[in-house]
Amino acid sequence: MASAEPAADGAGAAALNPGVPIRGIRMKFAVLAGLVEVGEVSNRDIVETVFNLVS
Repeated sequence: MASAEPAADGAGAAALNPGVPIRGIRMKFAVLAGLVEVGEVSNRDIVETVFNLVS
């Protein structure tokens, strides 16, 4: 019989690899929006990041 437990292969962990650059302005804003949504960034970080993205 199949187990009801999830596989322990790490597929459920969606961690970003900081060594992989994020290309494309839409993707960068999508990542920022996701971090804001889960509360992982401060207001200052948001402002600095937006200024860097649009400049």
